[in-house]
Amino acid sequence: MTSHGQDEPILRLLSRLPAARPDPTRADRLRQRLQDMVRRRLNQADRRALAKRRLKPIVVGVFSLAYLAVLLHDLLHWHGVL
Repeated sequence: MTSHGQDEPILRLLSRLPAARPDPTRADRLRQRLQDMVRRRLNQADRRALAKRRLKPIVVGVFSLAYLAVLLHDLLHWHGVL
């Protein structure tokens, strides 16, 4: 069961409407806003990637130093120095 008969008057009215024309000024403003948004997101992603690249070696270094400190402590404790 379709309702094509009910849609015909609405379709006729819609066909009489003029075609919409884009406003060039508004389109330029929107394009600029979108480009600015993309640039900001890319900059944020670059900063996050840089932070990750710097953070990973620091975390590994801290854990390595902690491991070596515990190892040295245990070694000195076993030999009776501490």
